[in-house]
Amino acid sequence: MRIIRRASSSIPKNRALYNRRGLAYELEGKRDLAIADFTAALSIDPEDIEALVYRGLSYAEAGDYNQAIVDFDTALALNPNDADVLVFRGETREALGDRDKAIEDYRKALSLDPQNEFAEAGLKRLGAKRD
Repeated sequence: MRIIRRASSSIPKNRALYNRRGLAYELEGKRDLAIADFTAALSIDPEDIEALVYRGLSYAEAGDYNQAIVDFDTALALNPNDADVLVFRGETREALGDRDKAIEDYRKALSLDPQNEFAEAGLKRLGAKRD
């Protein structure tokens, strides 16, 4: 972690370093620092899908589901065919109690990746079937 901190201070405008350090912070349970680093990466490149997804996951883990949805929506606007992000958004919508939209996300994820076990599990949890 010290190497990543040192590198990120010597190259302050490197979004990849912010993303990697953010992941390290998330793994250490330092969620606020992780979110700050993902936000820093997005200040360099607002279309950094990796930072959007990681920050969305951090927000979801922190229970800030609405902010997580905003990040997942933005990532999906940039890449609408990302089955994993659809599953992340579906899980977040499920946590919010939005069953219908969660099912919609899981079904779309399965249409893009028919073997996606997480989307399949989401449908099963909600008592829904594939379309």
